[in-house]
Amino acid sequence: MALSNWYLACYNENGEVQYPGRLSLGFYKVDIVKDYISLYFKGKRLLTMYDGYISLSHSEDFDGGYYYSSMEVIAKWYPGSKIRGPYMFFFIDASWNKTHEIEKYDEKWGKVIEHKSEFWIHKIITGVAGYGFTPKGEWVGLKPSIFKKYLKWLRNIEKNYPTILPVYFKFPKEMVFWNQGTVFFIENWTRKLSGKDIEKHRDIFKKEIFGDLIDVLFSGSKRAARKISKMVEEVEKNEG
Repeated sequence: MALSNWYLACYNENGEVQYPGRLSLGFYKVDIVKDYISLYFKGKRLLTMYDGYISLSHSEDFDGGYYYSSMEVIAKWYPGSKIRGPYMFFFIDASWNKTHEIEKYDEKWGKVIEHKSEFWIHKIITGVAGYGFTPKGEWVGLKPSIFKKYLKWLRNIEKNYPTILPVYFKFPKEMVFWNQGTVFFIENWTRKLSGKDIEKHRDIFKKEIFGDLIDVLFSGSKRAARKISKMVEEVEKNEG
């Protein structure tokens, strides 16, 4: 099924909308696509995940220390029915650390190794991905009832999985979702921009996505597609 048939609601550790549905940190990266998770290790696809739990970690030495990368992925998938399509809840926690090993002499213990962290980065994405059309072909995207179910699942995550939510983690408060196909188009078109005005055009596009166009863009409608096409023509005309 086409990417434009699917919606996505994605949030970061602060409960804020995370656009797009992607997390790349250290040696690992995940993309939320349709109703599944694509997980990569050093740029190579490692696995595709719909449902379950997995915890990954990897360390590599450098002269005088080591890098450490970890990722925890939790997903709960629900099949389609007569009234709605399939959807997936997800929670992904990643960390990236660089540590220096410093040799020191201790009068009691002799030579000891002191571990000093240069940085420790911690990121989270969580949300809902699913099929956005009814059996009658009407685009509805993420339904409030499914969003409520997701929040309940998220609040019980520590009871069902061997994970601990960081103290700073904030639960999403607002239901915001978008059409995956439309956002894919926007992202890939802006990536092709070139020249001295590239950043300006990207900023304009992002502002439009989350500003005046938010109601139509996230609806995945034909009206949104026409509006986006006009924006593309306008920017290209200005570049020319």
